[in-house]
Amino acid sequence: MKRVALFVVCMLPLLSSCAHATGHYTVKSVTGTIPLFDDFQTNCSLPPNLLPVHASVVRKVRITYTQNSVVVKADSVSQSSGTSFIFPSFEVFNSAAVSVVAFLVDSGGTSCPSTLSLVPVVQWVAPAKVTLTIVP
Repeated sequence: MKRVALFVVCMLPLLSSCAHATGHYTVKSVTGTIPLFDDFQTNCSLPPNLLPVHASVVRKVRITYTQNSVVVKADSVSQSSGTSFIFPSFEVFNSAAVSVVAFLVDSGGTSCPSTLSLVPVVQWVAPAKVTLTIVP
């Protein structure tokens, strides 16, 4: 019994130095609405020329997340015009800002991109439980 107590006492400094919470970085969810308009401009630098479309028109929302010039995630969803969409939060490599680019695709082509920048949020996670063993 003295041996177990001595082992635990000797291991405490080592365990306590390793037993700190680690951070995981996540990007918050991105939500939006698929517009009920088409832009008939061919150049994204010009003011939009919007014309209404029927709500039954299905469009694909494509989204790309880039961190430190590396694409960390790309996703898409197809939905009817006028409906909202959500891309859930996910874990990223570090705390560097994440650039999000989204655009729509339908039978008429690809929309001009929408861009935003997200700052990852740190989520602290406690370390796993320590396993102690008895040394004979």
